This record gives sequence, structure tokens and C-alpha cells, in this order.
Amino acid sequence: MGIKSLKEINKTGLCIKSKDLTVEYQNDRCRESCGQQVGNICDKGCILYLKKDHMESAFKNSFKFFRAVDIDGRKFDTVVFESDSKILTLLQNSDDFLKIQINHLYN
Repeated sequence: MGIKSLKEINKTGLCIKSKDLTVEYQNDRCRESCGQQVGNICDKGCILYLKKDHMESAFKNSFKFFRAVDIDGRKFDTVVFESDSKILTLLQNSDDFLKIQINHLYN
């Protein structure tokens, strides 16, 4: 992975929530995507998908990938990790990711 690729990692949103869905931490990219949520109960797209998934299958202490999650009219690919005490979400704007992949194909 070259330096150019490492810069792309900084475009990944990171959110850490307690099990009751209270947002405890957001990086800058996550705040840009979801708005300032620290201290609030999260009700954005990835959590809606997580709640739906809990009803359909076991997901304790594992991770789940959700593609094209709608967050305020924009699409994000998300990976949600759930442990005994925390929920960690990584999110990447789907359009940004597609541009990165196309760029790698041509360079």
C-alpha cells in the first residue's frame, strides 16, 4: 500500500457507540457524514440496518457489512463491529470508494 492509498484511509468515517447506541466518539469524516452525534442516541442509516439485522440473524460479538446505506440522502458502505460493550462503525462514501477503485485501475 503506497502513501497515496494511506491518504484514502483518512476518508473513512469512524464512530464508536455504547451498546445503548449512545455515540461516544466520531472522527472528523464521520461528523461530516452524520453530523455531530456525540452524546446522542444514534438513529442514522447504519444503526437502522443493524437493528433490522438483529431481528433477522444472530450478530453478537461479530461484524457485518452493509452496502449503500442511506445516510441523509448519501450512500455509504459500512462495516459494523459489535463487541460485548461497544459498537464500532467504519463508513466510506460509496461514490468516493468507486472513484478510488477507478483511479487505481488507471494508475
